[in-house]
Amino acid sequence: MSLQLLISGIIILLTAVYLGIIFRMTFGIWLFRKVKPAQYSPVTKVTVIVPARNEEKNILNCLQDLRSQNFPDELFDVILVDDGSTDRTALLAGKFEEEHPDFPLRVMKATHDGSVRPHKKEAIKQAVSSASGQLILTTDADTRVGAGWISSIVAFYETERPKMILGPVAFHREATFFSRVQSVEFLALMTATAGLCRSGMPVMCNSANLAYEKDAFFEAGGYDDDLAFPSGDDMFLMSRFRKRYGAGSIQFLWDVKAIVWTEALSGFRDFWHQRVRWVSKNKGYHDFPILFTAIVTYLVNVAVLCGLIAGIFNFPLLALSVFLVAVKALAEFPAVFRMAGLAGKRSLLWLFPVVQLLNILYVSVIGLVGNFLSYTWKERKSSQS
Repeated sequence: MSLQLLISGIIILLTAVYLGIIFRMTFGIWLFRKVKPAQYSPVTKVTVIVPARNEEKNILNCLQDLRSQNFPDELFDVILVDDGSTDRTALLAGKFEEEHPDFPLRVMKATHDGSVRPHKKEAIKQAVSSASGQLILTTDADTRVGAGWISSIVAFYETERPKMILGPVAFHREATFFSRVQSVEFLALMTATAGLCRSGMPVMCNSANLAYEKDAFFEAGGYDDDLAFPSGDDMFLMSRFRKRYGAGSIQFLWDVKAIVWTEALSGFRDFWHQRVRWVSKNKGYHDFPILFTAIVTYLVNVAVLCGLIAGIFNFPLLALSVFLVAVKALAEFPAVFRMAGLAGKRSLLWLFPVVQLLNILYVSVIGLVGNFLSYTWKERKSSQS
């Protein structure tokens, strides 16, 4: 067998497996139906947890959005847990708490006994332990939410009774070409999150918009065995819920009112460190669907990249690789198109081909080096965070 046939066969096989995942994702996406507004009286007590580290520029907007929720004050409270901020985050949050005594906000500081490195998981764990709500909602301190965010999640919870709810996250205020590219790429990630979850295979989630039962958090084991990994508070927890309660206990909420908005990273350096941070937790996954999806996605990108490079010296291989890139993009686009509709971002989809090409390169590189390189996030190096 010639080297050309071997490489071509590998690329075709991997692409076929990957397309199977994409078709399952697309099937899931088109199962969603628009949420119909309904009048109801909520009964579930909710605690919103906002872990924060060095977010003095964003924290007041986040708190004001939570204060503006159209949800009964007596049924929710907010815990802002300061994860070792070195700026004025805790000071500003404390002042906000004093100035709005009617707002059920509690500012607490994460404590670390030295047995684990300080990071987000430990901060969330401490907040959950002291939460009064039956349902825990988490978001990040640099996000914005609409007035119907809590109401949308609680209505879905009281109707469907899932153990965990995955909510949509999207970018806004994309002022530069790089931020628009990130926005489209993130739409693709959120498409996979929603579509695969709806089809019974939850493999991705985002802690910027996550809800789960407090009792289930502890029954599933929380973060007890995952504290060695600084990142992955959302993915590790979802994996534990899946193992304890089954994939059907995890559902995605398809509702524009439930979207959490965040801004793209300002520069490539921050983007690089974020993605290295995401990849660094891969060594801690033991959930087969997550591992299978991640490995297949990575190998497809590597195989196509190798085919494009080798194709410089072999036109048939180049033609095959270009053809498969086009097939991959066409297979993914309908699902991403629907997600972009939910987020109101279809005007950015002209960048979808650009994102496809960039993904092949950066996923191949970061997927490899991310397992070995250190990173810096929120002024913490990976050896510290």
